[in-house]
Amino acid sequence: MGEQKIDVKFICKFPFGAYVQAHKDQEITNTMLPRTTGAIDLGPSNLKGGHKFLSLETGDIIVRKRWTEMPVPTDVIIRLEEMSTDPNDDINEYLDE
Repeated sequence: MGEQKIDVKFICKFPFGAYVQAHKDQEITNTMLPRTTGAIDLGPSNLKGGHKFLSLETGDIIVRKRWTEMPVPTDVIIRLEEMSTDPNDDINEYLDE
């Protein structure tokens, strides 16, 4: 019927809210800049395997094609609590999108 088939191995890789190190898509890789950023999974962004993440560094929504799921360290829990209670942080606007 003209609809695309959903590939479960890309869409359902891990649960909503999982902590990951999202790999930055950089062309130049021989610098001292970080190559990953801590993030929380918000779900798939497309049918080709990209995912939306909440960046713990900036609080912005980012889309990445590569990531590594990790156990949640204590500092991530503390950062999420800070983000949820900061009145100047517009996290709720991002989550509504």
